[in-house]
Amino acid sequence: MSFRTSTIGFTVSELDKTYRELKAKNVRFVMEPKMREQEGIKLAVCLDPDGLEISISETVKPPLEAEAHPS
Repeated sequence: MSFRTSTIGFTVSELDKTYRELKAKNVRFVMEPKMREQEGIKLAVCLDPDGLEISISETVKPPLEAEAHPS
């Protein structure tokens, strides 16, 4: 038997605010907002009603690699 998975994600302008609003609506999160410095984002992951993961991110700054080598 083979399983396929798919993911969906959204980018928001204020992740902490979005996180608080969704928590207030009883959305279940499996990952609270965390910085991912190498990617230049803050990321949180919640579950849809069927238990599938949805990522929500905020662009915080350019990845460190881009900063180290400006064009």
